[in-house]
Amino acid sequence: MKKILGLTTAAMLFAAPAFGAVITIEFAEEGGETISYAFDDSTMTVTNLSTDESFPYTYDEAAKTVCGEAAAGKICATFENTGEEVGFTTPYTNTEGAKGTATITAVE
Repeated sequence: MKKILGLTTAAMLFAAPAFGAVITIEFAEEGGETISYAFDDSTMTVTNLSTDESFPYTYDEAAKTVCGEAAAGKICATFENTGEEVGFTTPYTNTEGAKGTATITAVE
């Protein structure tokens, strides 16, 4: 679930700068692992870059919350702030109680 949470959180945290953009977000959980996900806003799918697992996601811009449903179940992440430039970093929390930092590492 941690891997799913990280991915979902990444997608929702950061607003895509343009239609069809793919944003890669690295989620660094406090005291835990770091996972990167690629969010494709043209297909509304997110991909775990470690496992290549892809699944759909939704994003609530007003709530700064992203949710995704992978094989392990649904997970949501809420970001403190949103951004769209490479290097942007913000704290996040997820529905499993995990906290950490999300950083945009690429925008295509």
